[in-house]
Amino acid sequence: MRIAALVLGVVGAVFGLIAAVLALGIGGVGSAFNAQRAGTVVNLGLGAIGFAVLGLIGGSVAIAKPRAAAALLSIAADQRTAARRWLFDLFPALLIWTGLFTIVAR
Repeated sequence: MRIAALVLGVVGAVFGLIAAVLALGIGGVGSAFNAQRAGTVVNLGLGAIGFAVLGLIGGSVAIAKPRAAAALLSIAADQRTAARRWLFDLFPALLIWTGLFTIVAR
């Protein structure tokens, strides 16, 4: 179960990072065309990058420190779900399942 937590945590974080960069690009294009609330998309992308990195750290320490990994993954998934947008729906779910796998593996 710890290896599954490691793999799912890293995969969820990497795809979340890709989605965050895509959101930054969409927000940047929106800002270039003076679209309304394009700054919100950029801010959500910046926040998603931070929580994707937190999820990546949590996933990578799933084998060595499962309790810390579960806490990091739960925080990252919770915060990314709070800033939920269309690109970020799948990745918090991966991080939530990874946190549960890490807790069960103890």
